[in-house]
Amino acid sequence: MRDRNRGEALSRKKILVTGASGFVAGSVLYFGAEEYEIHAISRGRSLYEHENVHWHTLGIEDHVGLSVLFEGLRPDAIIHTAAFADIDYCEQNRSIANAVNVDYTERLAELARQHQVRMVYVSTDNVFDGFCELYTESSSAEPINYYGHTKLEAEKIVLNTVPDSIVCRLALVMGFPVIGGGNSFLARIVAKWDDGESVGVPDNEMRSPIDVVTAGRALLELATTETRGVILLGGLDRLRRFDLVRRLAEGLGYDPGLVHVFDPINLDGRADRPESVLFDMSYAQNVLETRIVSLDDAIAQIEPFKPRG
Repeated sequence: MRDRNRGEALSRKKILVTGASGFVAGSVLYFGAEEYEIHAISRGRSLYEHENVHWHTLGIEDHVGLSVLFEGLRPDAIIHTAAFADIDYCEQNRSIANAVNVDYTERLAELARQHQVRMVYVSTDNVFDGFCELYTESSSAEPINYYGHTKLEAEKIVLNTVPDSIVCRLALVMGFPVIGGGNSFLARIVAKWDDGESVGVPDNEMRSPIDVVTAGRALLELATTETRGVILLGGLDRLRRFDLVRRLAEGLGYDPGLVHVFDPINLDGRADRPESVLFDMSYAQNVLETRIVSLDDAIAQIEPFKPRG
């Protein structure tokens, strides 16, 4: 039994995950731990104890530490989720956004090229301007906020630097943190609903939301396949954010009346957002074994991770 376990450990693919304390990365770690040898990079403490998850505390400024890690680990793939994703903060703090979203990605891409490591780059639907009726993998990227600009620049770096790479443009990601914390808009909303508070949501933004469970599984699959270029990752439903949150309320057992329309356009310091970013999921459905799901199925997948009490 011991020899068999040792053989299984030696045969596991090594996957390096950046931004390991984040929302999407938590799903990658959780679902990847049973099948892969996961190496998690974060500037913070370990959030997940598992025999197949190895935590590496590294800041983005630690160039030497990152190089040493690559040299010693020799990973099979890297899933790069680390980003500064606060759209409004990025707009007002461009040098910081550029350092995290562009410069750090460039260092990772160069290391991936040097060590012949497959690179999965997690991007965003904010690379689009929102003026197209339905987006596909070949649609032109024209960001209208600085966050989207940095992500598009990073996409180009990855695709031009790493021969074995794929850019995953994620739609709005919904769900609860699978492990740790992270930036979950639904977790914040549910906390208000638990206190009986109504939440305001824009009704002029159209999205193709994907649940964090499906996102994590799809990214793991892409880390171990040969699909290259660009792929869109979203859900099957296309709807307004207002309608999305009402359906989430209903599906999770809350009163949809606790959702009201809120127009944030006049908020100080608010960056522009694309109004309509709807994804055609045909390509992902053709190349992935991971099932792209409806909103109802997505709610069923995220509900077990809802905080209790």
